[in-house]
Amino acid sequence: MMVSSAKKDVGYELRDTDINGLSDLYFPEEDKDSHVRDVADVLLEVGKITPETYERLRQQSGGAVEPASETATLLLEAGLCSEDDILMAKASLCGLEFRHIRPENVEKEAFEKLHVDFIKSSSVCPVAIDGETLVVATSEPANVFAIEDVKRQTKMKLQVIVCSREDIEAVCGVLADEKVDYGLDDIISDMADVEVVQEQQDDLEDLEKMAGQSPVIKFVNYLISSAIREG
Repeated sequence: MMVSSAKKDVGYELRDTDINGLSDLYFPEEDKDSHVRDVADVLLEVGKITPETYERLRQQSGGAVEPASETATLLLEAGLCSEDDILMAKASLCGLEFRHIRPENVEKEAFEKLHVDFIKSSSVCPVAIDGETLVVATSEPANVFAIEDVKRQTKMKLQVIVCSREDIEAVCGVLADEKVDYGLDDIISDMADVEVVQEQQDDLEDLEKMAGQSPVIKFVNYLISSAIREG
């Protein structure tokens, strides 16, 4: 045939290996031994659980990878590892560092980048500012939506580490109280400069003027916010 002659003229020869190559490209052989690394794998690697425990976990799940929360629950209920061990494993899976944070090591300027209520609800706590980067600690490293929300609110680059929820609660308890106390000191200092109008000289204009003084407004706001916070 003319087509065959043309192929021979240009040195082209269709081989079976060419067809096999295309077949391999579009239909690769499945890897039956593939396995998604999970919390149990990390704990086994660092020696927090034994191979026997690992096998029991796999048998309970029929060889499938269970959600991290289910694996953690099984291990914690059996007393085979601590909550810190679980958090360390979760951090490792996300490529993050796990460490404890203390109130005295948290920068107040960083902490005030987010409202304390948001910090508690999202479990994401700012701990330091490094140039244009905000270092935050979270007890839920898989919650990418919370991390993205922090980026949106702070408009800063983030460096994420993992800590325990108890650490975040302790930081909030100390720094939130310090913020209120610091504000109260300022209010009292400002109020020292406000002249009190004598009762016999009070009239409507004097009362309105006194009520409009910023230290008075600050003090009333402080009383209201403190009452709400303390229930």
